[in-house]
Amino acid sequence: MKKNILIFIFLFLCSCSVNIKKYSDNSLIINSLEEIEKSNKSNLITYLSKYPAYIEFGFNNQNCIKTKRNYKNEILIPQSAINSPTLVESEIVKGIYHYKVETKFNLNHMTYEQLLLSWYEKMEYILYNSKIDSIKEDKFLRDDILDKFCAYILSPYTFEKLILDESQKKDLLCNYPLNDLNYYKEYYLSLKDSLTSVIGDDFYNKIYENYIERVKRGEMTKEEAEKKYYYLLSEPIQHLYREQRVEILENISSILKFEKFYKKEIKKFRENAVSWKDLKNQFPECLKTNP
Repeated sequence: MKKNILIFIFLFLCSCSVNIKKYSDNSLIINSLEEIEKSNKSNLITYLSKYPAYIEFGFNNQNCIKTKRNYKNEILIPQSAINSPTLVESEIVKGIYHYKVETKFNLNHMTYEQLLLSWYEKMEYILYNSKIDSIKEDKFLRDDILDKFCAYILSPYTFEKLILDESQKKDLLCNYPLNDLNYYKEYYLSLKDSLTSVIGDDFYNKIYENYIERVKRGEMTKEEAEKKYYYLLSEPIQHLYREQRVEILENISSILKFEKFYKKEIKKFRENAVSWKDLKNQFPECLKTNP
């Protein structure tokens, strides 16, 4: 009887363990995932076990996290991280968090708020799981994060302004510049209003303007935008109304849920950041930054 119980416990523990190797073929990424699983951010690995995604390095000139949601969900992390184990781990943490928010709330647009939260998650991972001397001595880590690291320990609002400035730069590879959450909330609410008069031009004009903006950010090609738009024009009015109404309401619901989550999450992140403010005395270069 006792032997059967021990066998049951062993099988139970095996069933609860996460097979890290199924999330990447890259040994560096696999090792990083194993380190994350032992850290205070192990909940991210648990999320991966429920909603799997394949993690790999992106293009050589990719300096941001990219996600692809299709038949095989993918998280692409920057190639520039490859020379620092801590940087690889933190980029994976940032990437999985980004993916978690995107999938949990079914977001169809990347926003400044989503980027900001993932950066906070990355900074927390580095600070809670690295020795201060290791941060100082890791040249590749410092080159990547020093400006944001300094802003983070000086003031949450300095940090957030820096992320905002970065998100407003033109970078087609990262789909920047980004809009904030309120932009998309207003966009879908206005679509909902204009949909009631779908026989007019207002609804189609808003859709067209949104497609053009997505082309400028590199989210779709001009040809793809034109194809989607002309398909929209060819749809029978009643069918279009029903189809678009469902899509619009789903987007509004997703945005409102994420907005509620964001307000709680950003408050927690800001409070945690303030607790590191005395660290600036160990990094003289940070004192040159104006908070």
